[in-house]
Amino acid sequence: MDFSVERYGPEAWLVRCGTDLSEATMARALAVARELEEHPPEGVREFTMGFASVLLEFEEEKHGGDGVVERLRSLPCVAGHGRLVEIPVVYNGEDLHEVARRNGLAADEVIVRQS
Repeated sequence: MDFSVERYGPEAWLVRCGTDLSEATMARALAVARELEEHPPEGVREFTMGFASVLLEFEEEKHGGDGVVERLRSLPCVAGHGRLVEIPVVYNGEDLHEVARRNGLAADEVIVRQS
């Protein structure tokens, strides 16, 4: 897996967690974001997560040092560490026929496609 950290202007670093849009790449980005949230490096003003990267913005002239890079590089890349949220769905609600009509389907077809 490709993992790189590069300067992104005078007060930011871009952590690239991979070059593909895979589950493993996103898991790495999530792990980096989780680590930054739980243990923010000194001087981090803000960080923004993307699908395959995390942008770290530092206070002026503070960049955290190479130890931050090594810490982020050593994080385990394990998918599935999120919280599972199940949302119950009822396929006989008031809007079923409207959903079917808007999609050019019969109500039964909406149910089959969503199951």
